[in-house]
Amino acid sequence: MSHRRTIELEQQGNHETEVPADLPQTTQRGLIALRPAQLVSTTSPGLLANAPTRSLTAHTTQHTRCRCPRCRKRRARKRAARMNPQNAPIIEATIINVTPWVDERPGGQEYTPTSSGIGTHSQPSWSAQQPLPGSRRRRFSPWQVCMAIAVLLALAWISGLGDPLFAYLFPSPAATITIIPASSRENFAVTVTAVTGQPDVTQVAARTLQGTSPTRTVMARATGSGQTPAIPASGKLTFFNEGSSPQTLGAGLILTGADGIQVVTDSAVTIAAGNPPAVGSAWVYAHTVQGGSQANIAAGDVNGLCCGPGLAVKSSSFSGGQDGQTYPILEQHDIDAATATVTQALIQQAQRQVVEQVSGAEQPAVDSQCHTSIAAASPAGSHVAQASISVSATCTGETFERAAVLRLAASLFAQGVAKQLGPAYAPSSRITTKIVQASLTDARSGALTVLVRGQGTWSYQFSRAKQQTIARRIQGRSVSVALSLLAQVPGVAHTSLSLSGGAQQIPSDQARITIVILPVPGEPSS
Repeated sequence: MSHRRTIELEQQGNHETEVPADLPQTTQRGLIALRPAQLVSTTSPGLLANAPTRSLTAHTTQHTRCRCPRCRKRRARKRAARMNPQNAPIIEATIINVTPWVDERPGGQEYTPTSSGIGTHSQPSWSAQQPLPGSRRRRFSPWQVCMAIAVLLALAWISGLGDPLFAYLFPSPAATITIIPASSRENFAVTVTAVTGQPDVTQVAARTLQGTSPTRTVMARATGSGQTPAIPASGKLTFFNEGSSPQTLGAGLILTGADGIQVVTDSAVTIAAGNPPAVGSAWVYAHTVQGGSQANIAAGDVNGLCCGPGLAVKSSSFSGGQDGQTYPILEQHDIDAATATVTQALIQQAQRQVVEQVSGAEQPAVDSQCHTSIAAASPAGSHVAQASISVSATCTGETFERAAVLRLAASLFAQGVAKQLGPAYAPSSRITTKIVQASLTDARSGALTVLVRGQGTWSYQFSRAKQQTIARRIQGRSVSVALSLLAQVPGVAHTSLSLSGGAQQIPSDQARITIVILPVPGEPSS
C-alpha cells in the first residue's frame, strides 16, 4: 500500500502546520485530513496556486489501530459523523492535485469528491449515490420481519381484505368454459302494406304526390269530308172526277211528269162525283222522287188522265229541291295528331314535378300514372275545317318511407322466427333486407303492396342466470363429466374446457368458473 499516502496535519500548540514545498508530484492520490474547524495554510503558493480544491470527508488508511484513548475518541467522533451527516462538523481541507480515489477492495466503488473553493466551509459530499465508506446499514432480524408481516395480515383480515389477499397470495385453480351457441340461418319473404290514410301496426304510411303541367293550345285541322243528300221538291196534285160516283186514291201514288220527274202523293185523297157539265175535284200534297234542283218542275208538268176511269190530274209547280253539298268533318285522329306533339312534353313536365317531391328517405312505389286533359272547341264529327284544342297533363304517384318498410319487415320476420325457434333464440347478426317489388293494389284507396326479402342468423342466448346454472351444474366435477354435462345443455353447439394450474377437476367455488360465449363462426356481430 505504498502507492497510497495520507498526510495528517495536526495542530501543534498555537501555530499552523505548513505543507512542505517539496511535496513529491507523484502524490496524486494524497488526501489532507484535518480536524474539525482547522485551517491549513502553506508557505509554497506556487505549489498550491494551480491545485484544484475539493471538500471531502477525511479518510485514513491504517494497518494497525491505535488503542490509545485519544485515537479511540477520534474514531468515535468519525463514526458519529458518518451515522448522522447532518450533525457532522465542518471540515476545511485543501487538496493538492487530487484525482478520484478508488477503493481497491473487492466490490470497491469509485468516489469523486466534488469541488469547493479554498477556505470555504462545505458539507462533505460524494458524487456516487453510495453510503459513505465505513458506514453500516441497519438490519432487521428475522423475527422482526415475521412480526411485521403478521401485523399486516391481521390488519387486512380485520378490514375485510383477508379473503381477497389470501386468494391473491394463494390462488386456487380456475376453469374457463368456452361455448359456441347453436344457430340457424333463416331466409324470408314478407309483404308489407302501405296506405295513404292512417296505418295500423302492420302497415306503413304512404304519401300521394301530384304534378300538373301548364296548359297549351293547339289547332287541329279537319281532314274528313261529307256529302249532304239532294233535297226533293214539293208541290200539289189536283185530281178531277167526271164519273157519277166518288173515287178514293191512296197515299204514295206515283205519277211521272213530262220531263221524267216522278211525284208521289203524301196522303190519300177522295174525289167527289161529277155532275155534268161540272166535274168533281180534290187536291193533295206531293213531293218528287228525285232530289236536287232538277226536281223543281213547272206547273202542269204532270197533266192528263190517270189512275182510273173518268179521272185526270194536273200538278202545280214544285219547289225546294236542292242538290247535295260536300262539307269538311273534324275527325278524332285530327285531334290526336294535333295534340300528340305537345302531350309527351307536358307529361314529362308533370312527372318531373312528382319526382321533385320525393324525399331522400322515400321510395316511389310505382311509376307515376299520367293522363291528359284535352278540351276542343269543336268535338270530333263537327262540320268544321279546324278547331282550337287546349291540352294539359297531370301525373300522380305514391311513395313510402324505405326505412319504415324494412324495419316492419324485419320485425315481422323476427316474430315469425321467434314462433318457429322459440324465445331463447335471438338474432346474432344483422338482418339484411331488400325491397324487391312495389305495386298498386287499390287505385281508389291508394293501397300499396311492398315485397321484401331478407335473411339473418339466429343463435341461442345464454343469459347470466343460465350461465350461473351451468356453473353450478359442473362445479366440483371431473373434466370428462363436466364435458358430458355441457354437451347436454340446450343451445350448445360446441364447447371446450381449460383448467389452470394443471388441475384435473372443476373448482368447487363457482366464482372460479368463467363461461365465455363465443359468436357464431362466420357471422358478423349484430
